[in-house]
Amino acid sequence: MGYIEYTHKRVRGNEDPFPATTSSRTREDALESLVVAELAFGGQITACELTPDGKAFISVKTHVMNCVDTAEFRGDLEDMKALLEVGAYADGLVRSVLTTDNPLSKAVYDALPNTFAIVHAAPILVGGISMMIAMAALVGVAHPEKLKGKTTERLRDLTVAYGLMRYQGYSQQEVISMLIFQEEQSK
Repeated sequence: MGYIEYTHKRVRGNEDPFPATTSSRTREDALESLVVAELAFGGQITACELTPDGKAFISVKTHVMNCVDTAEFRGDLEDMKALLEVGAYADGLVRSVLTTDNPLSKAVYDALPNTFAIVHAAPILVGGISMMIAMAALVGVAHPEKLKGKTTERLRDLTVAYGLMRYQGYSQQEVISMLIFQEEQSK
C-alpha cells in the first residue's frame, strides 16, 4: 500500500507516439504529478473509474503546444482518494471558470490576441489559476497569493501540505503553520 502506478504517453503532431513509460510512484509523488504536471497545465480528466475490487483509475489528457500527453494513475482506492478528491474539485472549478458569463474567463479570453493563443495558452492559464485556487481551498489557505515563492513553488507547497493532511494525518492548522507566508507590507 502507498504506491500508485503512473503511465505517461505522448503524441506529437502526426508523428508516431513516443513509447509509453510506466513507473511506480508514492502517493505523494503521484498527487504532485497530477496537480503540478497535468492539471496545472490545463489537463482534463477524461476517465475516472472505481472497480468493485477496491481499485481506482484516473486518466488525464493534456494538450501542450503540438503535443498530446495522456497520464494514467492506477492504484488502491485508499491510496487514490486524494487524487480523486483533487481531480473532482479541480474539474468542477475549471468548468465554472470556463463558463461564458464568468468575468475571469472573459478576462482571460479578452487578454489573448488570437485564436492560436486561445487554443494553446488558455488551458494553461486557466489550469494554473484553477489548481492554485483548488489546492488552497482544500488545504484551507484563504490567500494563496501571500505564500512565499513563485506560483509553481506555491502550488507544490500547497500540494505537499494537502498530501500531509490526507496521507500523514496532519491537521489543517499544522500544515498551515508550516507554510511560509510573505510579511504584510505596512502601509
